[in-house]
Amino acid sequence: MKAIQIMIFRSPLLTAILAGFLIILIALLFHSSSYKKISYYYQRGFAILFLFLSPALEGRPPLNYLHPTKLAETNKTNMHYLWIPFMVFCCLILFPRISHFFKYSISIFSLLLSKNPCFWIYATLPFFSMFWSETPEIAFDHFLGYILITPIAIYLAVQYDWQDLARFMRWSHIMLGIGSYIHQRPGSVVDWSGLTKSKNKLGGIMCLSTAFWYVNYSQAVQSKASRWLSLLMTLVSFYLMRTGKSGGALVAVILLIGMVLSLNFIKRLSFQWAFACIATFIIISIASTLVITDNLEAIVVEGLGKDMTLTGRTEFWPQIFARVVEKRLLFGFGYYSFWQPERGINNPAKGIFTTTGFIPPHSHNGYLEILVYFGLFGLILFAISFVINLVMAVQYLMKERLELSAIPMIFLMYLTLNNITETTIIEPTNVWVYYVMLTVRLSIDTSFNNTTIAPKPKRQTPSFSS
Repeated sequence: MKAIQIMIFRSPLLTAILAGFLIILIALLFHSSSYKKISYYYQRGFAILFLFLSPALEGRPPLNYLHPTKLAETNKTNMHYLWIPFMVFCCLILFPRISHFFKYSISIFSLLLSKNPCFWIYATLPFFSMFWSETPEIAFDHFLGYILITPIAIYLAVQYDWQDLARFMRWSHIMLGIGSYIHQRPGSVVDWSGLTKSKNKLGGIMCLSTAFWYVNYSQAVQSKASRWLSLLMTLVSFYLMRTGKSGGALVAVILLIGMVLSLNFIKRLSFQWAFACIATFIIISIASTLVITDNLEAIVVEGLGKDMTLTGRTEFWPQIFARVVEKRLLFGFGYYSFWQPERGINNPAKGIFTTTGFIPPHSHNGYLEILVYFGLFGLILFAISFVINLVMAVQYLMKERLELSAIPMIFLMYLTLNNITETTIIEPTNVWVYYVMLTVRLSIDTSFNNTTIAPKPKRQTPSFSS
């Protein structure tokens, strides 16, 4: 790959030919996007591609460069900036829909702000935390990735309803799972991570894929062939999840399926009882995960397959909490301004390690990481936004069929469980994208005048009905 790059960029003729070809291709695609039917598939293709790339993939170029978090890496090459022309290209292709979206932007954002103000205040903290960070240049580099990916998540959630979003999620997840299997065969490495950074991240994505395909299989009104396809994709997703041997993902998928099975009963209750049942289920699920964490060797290793990644987390969590309380309790250390081993003795996290000598690269707990970056102020804002989203999710559950209303419930449960032992909610990757889409979509679906939001394009039957 490097040899090809050198050959192209060192040859003016080849560079000119490549540039000319790209200009012609962009012009053709831009022209064809004016046709409604072609534009329809461009838009949905982009949505699936964006969700597919949102976990910040590893593996072979160009997949490992098509994410804005690459802009925060040190020792950048020209390939690290590939995300920028890629997004410009996508914006040109989607220009008709994006321009339509901006016509309604004021009414959209006024509604979103009124429905969940704490979320939108929290969403500004990656920017404002640069002003109290000891390393604002590092915070700014990571903020670039955040600000490039968040508006796209908002755009998708406004443009598409849960039926479309669920379809995009299902297909992007199964594509990622199958692509990971092709890229890296499970038996070739000890910890199978496929196209992602870790086996736990891949396991979490396949956990969501299993739950989404199961909901589509068990609840959607569809043809017999589509129902069998959904069942097959459920089994494939579960197989890929178990192949990675992530015990946490297995616990999560069991709890998610259990919750889905209980939602038919919960839908029949009053709002107060339904909310109480969901909240209780979440609390019990958190407690179950913590019990597994504390009894790792007996439960995870013997019962769920070898997965020792939980080891030592309960040792350094108190150390991190004590450091934040001592130094920066109210507003935290700033976005990506705590774990900085390259600063030596000035590293804010210096001295945090386990008895075995392991030095954590992050908190291994999303809620603790929010406290580290944004302090008690940020953690309270996030907690309130989560509760508001839970209230709106229960409201949506009461009025919509389970095929659609189960999706935000799955999102919230997965986010809760996943961030007990991971920091995915603070990273500008797939879980943050899910949470943004969840917040935006629920704000629209539970509003009394959601008909004033930008009208959707007429639905056409896509080539994949599942």
